[in-house]
Amino acid sequence: VEAAKISVQAKHSDDVVIFDWFRSYVLASNLGVGISHSELCEMLSSGGALKDKHISLLINTGLLIRQIVDSDSYWFSIPNVGFLLKSLNQGRKELLKFLTRRRYKEILLSALEKRSMRLSTLDMRFHLRDLLPDT
Repeated sequence: VEAAKISVQAKHSDDVVIFDWFRSYVLASNLGVGISHSELCEMLSSGGALKDKHISLLINTGLLIRQIVDSDSYWFSIPNVGFLLKSLNQGRKELLKFLTRRRYKEILLSALEKRSMRLSTLDMRFHLRDLLPDT
């Protein structure tokens, strides 16, 4: 929410308060993955005078996505999560491909941690923590 607030602050300095309302009134009280338009308006109105451009701002920053089936409902969203998921999947594939090319399909963990990832922007240690079970 803070990143979205900072990115919009220059253009819409008077409307930035909607992000604080969204965090305080909507995210704090709603544990689901979506919300109806009437619920959203009711919760955001607790912070002050709500305008349609406030909801449009939340949609444009990627914090809300309008549901296709029910146009009066929204999904909660994480902005730019696609970039993270793409990097995660590419890193998994690269790591598994590297291990399958090894003769016995094994390597010391310390040696593996020193390798750098070509296709992923995430560090090798991140991918190892992702693939190894918690002990």
